[in-house]
Amino acid sequence: IRLGEQKKGDAEQVLGTALVLLVASSVVLAALGLVFLNPLLRLFGASEQTLPYARDYLQIIVLGSVFQAVGFGLNAVIRGEGNPRIAMFTMLIGALLNTVLDPIFLFGFGWGMRGAAGATVLAQAVSAAWVLSYFLGGKSLLNLHFKNLRLRWPVCRAIVAIGSPPFAMQLAASVLNALLNNQLRTYGGDLAISAMGIVYAVAMFIAMPIFGVNQGAQPIIGYNYGAGNYDRVKKTLQAAAAVATLICMSGFLAVMLYPTKVIALFSRDDPALVELGARAICICLAMLPIVGFQIVGASYFQAVGKPKHAMFLGLSRQVLLLIPAVLILPRLFGLDGLWAALP
Repeated sequence: IRLGEQKKGDAEQVLGTALVLLVASSVVLAALGLVFLNPLLRLFGASEQTLPYARDYLQIIVLGSVFQAVGFGLNAVIRGEGNPRIAMFTMLIGALLNTVLDPIFLFGFGWGMRGAAGATVLAQAVSAAWVLSYFLGGKSLLNLHFKNLRLRWPVCRAIVAIGSPPFAMQLAASVLNALLNNQLRTYGGDLAISAMGIVYAVAMFIAMPIFGVNQGAQPIIGYNYGAGNYDRVKKTLQAAAAVATLICMSGFLAVMLYPTKVIALFSRDDPALVELGARAICICLAMLPIVGFQIVGASYFQAVGKPKHAMFLGLSRQVLLLIPAVLILPRLFGLDGLWAALP
């Protein structure tokens, strides 16, 4: 929005303030996460069997969270200044390095869960270094100046306001996951938890391109909204909604036509899990065709600086409707009621 208003100096103040907020918040959250790690894992549904593995993994992940915050956070600024190719390289560097290091740390060195976490953190550290070098190396539109590395409260308030909808959605998703895991354990046991894990993996595989469309559309919408070019704002919104819906329809058809084959990709050796997962995925993703439009619609309001609208639309899907459904429907219909809560 500031770049659209031709206020480059203000945009660089946003960059500096954002970096300070990213580092400070990640350090505080890492400290709290380490102190309350065991209670948090139990809250999220870890059993006595899975708790040691989860703890080994998350201790390393939490310690390295500052790298994730800097890499992921400043990557959004790269998109915002209009360099999606560089932003894509940042994500690819981390993803490819993680993919290469995982088998080396897991099997080559025999480090187990800690090795998997270490590979992730090291990949995130390289991504963070790449992003910082981009803003410090003179190749970026916005430059990272030492004088801007401080908390300007008006800028902080604007960042927090516009960032509140996705933050609230992530927080709601965490609360929902904890609630959902406990409900799944009550009504279906570990098999149901595994089935839902596969369903979520498939749903995220379909949703990730939509998030990419969102992230590509947001800087275009924000810039043109700031510049008063509302016709291009509308065209961008329409194009993003159309592509998101097309992605959802494609995923929907694949899931509904071949549910057993989709689940078998994750667990071919467990017939009971494949059978339960195939039923679960058909029910859980029954309303998938309309999800793309809903996600794009909520993100549009964030892009134009209207956080209240964005928050209401985002939370309506994850909190206002879904959490009550997760609590009520299983009492009436058992495990099928839990699957049906999502659509």
